[in-house]
Amino acid sequence: MTHRPSCRLFRWLAAVLGGATGLLGAGPATPAKLAGVEGKSPPADQRLVDGVNQLGWRLLGSLGPEGGAPNVMLSPTSAAVALAMVYHGARGETQSQIAALLGVSELQPETVAESGHALLAGLNEVEGAELAVANALWGRKGVKFKPQFFELCRDAYGADVEITDFAAPDAAEPINQWVAGRTHGRIEKIIGKVNPEAVLFLLNAVYFKARWAVPFDPAETADGTFRRPGAEDKTVRMMSRSGVWRYAEDGGARMVRMPYTGGRFSFVVLLPPPGSVRIGAEEWGRLAEALKPRGGRVVLPRFKVAWDGRLNDSLRALGMVDAFEERLADFSGMATMKGPLFVGEVLQRTWLEVNEEGSEAAAATSVEMDTKSEEPRFDLVVDRPFLCAIEDARTGALLFLGAVADPQ
Repeated sequence: MTHRPSCRLFRWLAAVLGGATGLLGAGPATPAKLAGVEGKSPPADQRLVDGVNQLGWRLLGSLGPEGGAPNVMLSPTSAAVALAMVYHGARGETQSQIAALLGVSELQPETVAESGHALLAGLNEVEGAELAVANALWGRKGVKFKPQFFELCRDAYGADVEITDFAAPDAAEPINQWVAGRTHGRIEKIIGKVNPEAVLFLLNAVYFKARWAVPFDPAETADGTFRRPGAEDKTVRMMSRSGVWRYAEDGGARMVRMPYTGGRFSFVVLLPPPGSVRIGAEEWGRLAEALKPRGGRVVLPRFKVAWDGRLNDSLRALGMVDAFEERLADFSGMATMKGPLFVGEVLQRTWLEVNEEGSEAAAATSVEMDTKSEEPRFDLVVDRPFLCAIEDARTGALLFLGAVADPQ
């Protein structure tokens, strides 16, 4: 189910999402600046990287301030890469809307593919930490998919391509097994029973694990009070360490960047001013630019967060409208269908743990492509006497045959 944070907690959620993959910092920052090192692969087009970050902020802001659980955690990278593959199968206005959502309207599809490839190559070139980003396409057996679309997803995004029988009772099992394998079991399941109208699943999985450059001493971890707006204070285990950190403060807002081993990745925390709930990409970027080495102490909760959400409404609100409308969606670059092809559901699951040793995080995004049968769906209500049988599919023999006029 989708969880939505309360209004007073909502803006604070941005702080703990900042450094999990090194891509959620200020919009204008470059990958090298965020990482502190230069990658081995040619850099991705900065407009795509900016689009990833801005998508994260916009999704976070569109999830709604009312009701629900107090924690939200997204993977902008996972969502953006999955939607980038969807983009390549779209045409016309549908593709234009997805391009605007991803911030790549000024780029040609070929450039988007090249930049996406460079981004994934850079993310998968890691020393001192574990980071893996994987993609897959699971198509329904019997559908006439466009070979060019599958080839592009393989070549540019390294996507595994599988064709399977979606009518099988266990059709979802291999898809979920793929996700579980790519996330080291942290995301065990991304879809339930396969929708009978599903045509294609576009999947992305992200896994990250790293140790702090200087770990917290477990002996310094102690009970502390965590103040919750609109709720009673809570006692939690608080880690504590003194040292030199990259730190900044402005108008009561405070930010610290805590590096993991190797220096490429960091965990970033932004603590808003007391009583403030208006923190977004602009404030984040301003503080990130002001970070400077400074001695001090960090006291941080030891915590786990697991979240899952349906992103359809958020993506619609951000301008990706036609993709969800069967009469408007144009995905003729994906497959040749008798009926319309459209996005049925976009799901994301995430998991994050922060403790004295470091951090571990995982995410999976699923985009389900659906179609509508040319024949109307039926509605059979067996509410009067009926015949029934048990048939042997192999021989055609009826093993049992009967009539039921009074069900017991």
